[in-house]
Amino acid sequence: MQGFKITLERRLFSDEVVARAAHRCTHFSGIELLSSDIEIGIVLTPHDGVQIPADVKSRFLNDGPNERLRESGRIETTDIHRELIYDLIADLSVDTSVL
Repeated sequence: MQGFKITLERRLFSDEVVARAAHRCTHFSGIELLSSDIEIGIVLTPHDGVQIPADVKSRFLNDGPNERLRESGRIETTDIHRELIYDLIADLSVDTSVL
């Protein structure tokens, strides 16, 4: 069976976001990532004997924004995470002059 192509505007979705959303399709198809200056996309090629679900495009178009939101959350919480680690390390430090 021939592949199914989905393209998105690059200004809306990073390569990483599209790759993570595409990964959710690997149980029924092979994935090929496509990239140009203005768009990024995937080609889904079904595994032998497997049919690509009829709603794959709507699934992918839902997964894209979900992954974008997760990426945004990771970026926004990186500094908080770093500070929590530093505080934990400081709390675990032992004052050897007392021993």
